[in-house]
Formats: sequence, structure tokens, C-alpha cells
Amino acid sequence: MRVSSSCQAVVLALLVGAGGAEAFSSPATPNDNAMRMRDVRQTVHDLTADNFATSLSTIEPFLLNEAGSTMYGKSMRRIAVRAKALGVEVPEGYAKEAKATAKKRAKQDEFIQAKIEEAASASATEEEDAESSAEEAAADETAAEGEAETVEEPELVEA
Repeated sequence: MRVSSSCQAVVLALLVGAGGAEAFSSPATPNDNAMRMRDVRQTVHDLTADNFATSLSTIEPFLLNEAGSTMYGKSMRRIAVRAKALGVEVPEGYAKEAKATAKKRAKQDEFIQAKIEEAASASATEEEDAESSAEEAAADETAAEGEAETVEEPELVEA
């Protein structure tokens, strides 16, 4: 059954008059005071040398907790470009512990730990090889000295 637009208008007017407008409004979210992506993009666009530090501190909570990996990456790149254009620097470690990059950082840490362990085991193996080759060289030298001592000199025959 299709309802005409005039009928919809009447129903809407009755609901608004009866206090039913709350049904059409969006439900309150826990982050009503939080920034939206639009606000972050606009803040980055409006960066100046004067408001740089305060603007970054304003958008950092969004980048740390709310932004997805794509929004985080784009925002950080845009901030870096604006900072370079303005002749200022982004603070060291700014928004590095973002929730969006947690999995990537964990995977990178695992990879680095594996490489460290691999390098440690390789160096231990090299040390063992060096020790064993030094022992073999020492054994060869003693054997060579022993052979040199046991060589008999030929007797001289007079003719």
C-alpha cells in the first residue's frame, strides 16, 4: 500500500504536535561531544602557524581513538604536508599509539623480535664455529709439529 506525500505530511504534523518528534531524531550517542571526520578534515585544512599546536591537540583524541586506518593515514599525511608548508614540525611521536595502527604495530614488533632472535642465534653459531675452527687449527699445528719432529734425516753415503 502506497501512502501519498500529503498523507505523510499529516502524520508527521500529528506526531510533532503530540511530542513524537523524538522518534524521528537520531538517538543520542555516547560521543556527541566528540569530533567528526568532517571536523578533523576542516581543522587540518585551517591549520596556520599560529594555531598549529592547539589544533593538533584538539584532533589528537580523534586520531588516537576514533579514526580508522585510512582516515588516520590520510590525516597524518595531510598534517605533515601542512606542517612543511607552514614551516613548523609535527611533534615527535604525535598520535603514534593510535587504535587504528595497533595490529600493524603488534605485527611489526613480532617481526622485529623474530629477526633479533635469528641474529642472536646466528651470532652464537658463528662463535661456536670460530671456536671449533680455532681448536682444529691448534690440533693441526700440534700434529704438524709432531710430524716434523719424527722425520728422520737420511744418512749420507760416501762414494
